[in-house]
Amino acid sequence: MPALAPLFPELTATTLNELVDNFVWQNSYIETALLRYFRASGAFDPFGGGAAMQVPQIYQGAPGGSLFPGEDVTITNQQVVTAGTFIPKFYDKYYLINEFTIEVQNTGPEAKISLLETYLNQMIEGIDFQIEGDWFRHGQAAGNGVNDDRLSAINGFSEAVNDGVTPSWDGNVFPTYGGETRNGAIGASLNSTPIWLGDQSGNPAPPNYQTMLKTYKTPIGRPTLGVTSYIGYSSIAAVFQRQQRYEVRNDQNINWSGIKFEDATIFDDDIVPSSTPKVTIANLFYSPNGQAASPGAIQTGQFTLTAAMLANQQYSGLPSLGFTSKATPTLSGGSNTIVVGEPLFWLDVNSWKYRPAKSEKFNYHLMDPLYWPNNPTNFVQHLRHSLNSYTGVPRRHVQCYGIR
Repeated sequence: MPALAPLFPELTATTLNELVDNFVWQNSYIETALLRYFRASGAFDPFGGGAAMQVPQIYQGAPGGSLFPGEDVTITNQQVVTAGTFIPKFYDKYYLINEFTIEVQNTGPEAKISLLETYLNQMIEGIDFQIEGDWFRHGQAAGNGVNDDRLSAINGFSEAVNDGVTPSWDGNVFPTYGGETRNGAIGASLNSTPIWLGDQSGNPAPPNYQTMLKTYKTPIGRPTLGVTSYIGYSSIAAVFQRQQRYEVRNDQNINWSGIKFEDATIFDDDIVPSSTPKVTIANLFYSPNGQAASPGAIQTGQFTLTAAMLANQQYSGLPSLGFTSKATPTLSGGSNTIVVGEPLFWLDVNSWKYRPAKSEKFNYHLMDPLYWPNNPTNFVQHLRHSLNSYTGVPRRHVQCYGIR
């Protein structure tokens, strides 16, 4: 019978590993510019209660015009104000914790890192990461023009900055916003047409300075924030460098550097959807039932262009469809596929609202531990947060895609 080997070799039996007190490297979630900017701006507006957030909007002008002196007019009562509604959305992060581990073993001077504190910090960072990821998507049920069901999520940029006809970067078309139907009784008052910056074959292309200026000037007013992916940022910086207009400035409100352009600063943000995301996200985004989400959660892809999507082509710049037969529309490249590439969002943050719950119990609230009677050591810790985000004037913002 062979002799049993010692439990520890000499070195590990006599020498401890070095462990820096209270420091853990974060290799999952990341810091981002967008949440910092919104929280530091006038967009931050806590929600104090109510069945929904009601947003009054003027959607048409008053009747009247030039008249001859003494000419009679027909007086009619014409509605000019309506309202959209946005429901508070709920987010939850949770962790199953073994109390024996944290109270008996991971304690005292030998516990250089608190496991419980690490879990709680990871829940807080994770809920921020998920909220920002959802911000670039939408919060509507699947239906007319909308391919995926995201009713539990916040009402993000892809649905807000749309015109009910032209596809957003995610390939969806949003006929409604805040419950109001676009292009109906309220006309185009809630419309912002997405802009295609790629080529006429449906592929992404490098931007140019004139295009950048044109997209910036497309919204009503002057956007204060531009946000794009690291690839989009690199392409834009290269354009500005060639024009000798490249100036990086540090935004003192959020301590983040970006490219100065007109009255805006363009930031790169690693959660902005990208053709090649830097972040490995399969285990970072989770659906409401706790299952890992698709790895494409912040990754751009492609969508099929249809003739109906070209109704506002003079504004969107989407390529025309030809026809190889009566039933087969194609682009000049031989298909009808739009490859999204990198998006760019021009936002007037002052006309946006970021509405976290005012109630402390639903504003990054750490619930008391939830025990159950048939397990003496395990409990679940929940972190709860409620919020929504919206704009009352989509025409003050614009989304672009097709950058390479």
